[in-house]
Amino acid sequence: MKINNSTGLSIAFLENSSVKSIEVLPIRISLASATPFSKSGSAIYLRKRNNPFEFRALFGPDSSCHFIIKENRFIAKGSWSGIEYSCELQLSGISSSWQWSIEIINTSENPENLDLIYVQDIGMKPSGDGTVNEYYVSQYLERLVLCHTTFGQVVCCRQNTRESVGNPWIMLFCKNGASSASTDGMQILGKTFRETGIPELLLSDSPGGEYSGESSIVALQEKPFTLKAGKNHKTTFIAAYLPDHPEATTDADLNRIPELIREFSDEDILQNTDKLLPADKNIFNTSGFLPVEDLDDEEIERLFSKEKRHCEYENGKLLSFFYGQNMYVMLREKEILSDRPHGHIMQAQAGFEADENILSTTSYAFGVFNS
Repeated sequence: MKINNSTGLSIAFLENSSVKSIEVLPIRISLASATPFSKSGSAIYLRKRNNPFEFRALFGPDSSCHFIIKENRFIAKGSWSGIEYSCELQLSGISSSWQWSIEIINTSENPENLDLIYVQDIGMKPSGDGTVNEYYVSQYLERLVLCHTTFGQVVCCRQNTRESVGNPWIMLFCKNGASSASTDGMQILGKTFRETGIPELLLSDSPGGEYSGESSIVALQEKPFTLKAGKNHKTTFIAAYLPDHPEATTDADLNRIPELIREFSDEDILQNTDKLLPADKNIFNTSGFLPVEDLDDEEIERLFSKEKRHCEYENGKLLSFFYGQNMYVMLREKEILSDRPHGHIMQAQAGFEADENILSTTSYAFGVFNS
């Protein structure tokens, strides 16, 4: 399932209503192509700014939406905790740009303090069905947060590695005005995401601003607002892609925004959508992480005897050690403290059978988890 326009922009969707990929061939704008068993890098979250924060994705397997593709637009509707919402994705007719339009209605009897957050992974590398090394790709992306006098925080990303089309570039902004933004997954997902599956951004007041780490995921937060009982609120996020932006991003790029806004129609096609489909969920994209307890000293001793060497401790707690001839054991505490996840094997050459000759010597380790 996909929608596309005359410029070659194509946005594909999975049966679970999440975004699979965003492409303008030969470039895939999104970082990785999602599968029915993985999380999509594109999402919009509605949050109740309570203590603690509550949140719900508006589409994808984490949502309660029903959806349809109609007249070359993606439409999703749902409800959550006294709020009804509709979400529509529209493509520009004259450029490689897209617009998310969201309307929410407070059907409860009380006012709600709310905000909306748009999250998008960015790659801007040649499209393909193969996997990508997100850490490698992210290191070559210029990621900046600019400030517009009317629209607030604006995120711009430029692929500094020259591709066949030039230097791909993208800008994201909120028509209502964004109060804050973020430019890296280390801020958006955080370290605890590997333990909880919950992006840390959704539990914090606002995104963390500019940060260029190894995970090129960006986020825009609409200005928080209070929605009275029975009232509605409309929000628009716009993203604009250029296949070639020869120069580095500057404040002059903000001058593109007024013309971009005029590219989209205000026509509402959300009314006659009586054939909405439920999102196709499975246990892989809806199950929570298995909660586990740490191994105690007696269990570690029983499993690994006295062969431990080069033990790593922090505040008296064992984090990791080497064991046997060539095994590295990493405990749960170390995984949560580390910026990069463990247990990854980097393959440098094509091959379908295990062979030491095709393994990169960059860095790899086998993690033993307490599960």
